[in-house]
Amino acid sequence: MNGIAPCHIPGDKPNPCAVALHQLKHYGNADLGGPWKGWRIAGRVLVTPQGLRLPVERVKGLAWRQDAEDHLTKIKAANRARERSTENQHVKVVVVTLAEFRAQRTGAA
Repeated sequence: MNGIAPCHIPGDKPNPCAVALHQLKHYGNADLGGPWKGWRIAGRVLVTPQGLRLPVERVKGLAWRQDAEDHLTKIKAANRARERSTENQHVKVVVVTLAEFRAQRTGAA
């Protein structure tokens, strides 16, 4: 490849496609589109539309925390469901003296 972007017409001023490709290949800069419109990648840093720079480690940490919070939410929901299912179960308590218990076990009533 001769280093010229395939979307660039030689002799003309570089179009936005050629400029974006040059920025990506030589500087690692890329503008993101779709729901990420306004965000961009600058080397190893994700840059927000407001200019906040997030290094790779920070993005990984945020993703890990979000995953951990989602996991914890699922566990809490399962625990609440289990508690609700056991709330209506009645427990019968029988009080027996030790003397009565021994008499029943030995058969001496």
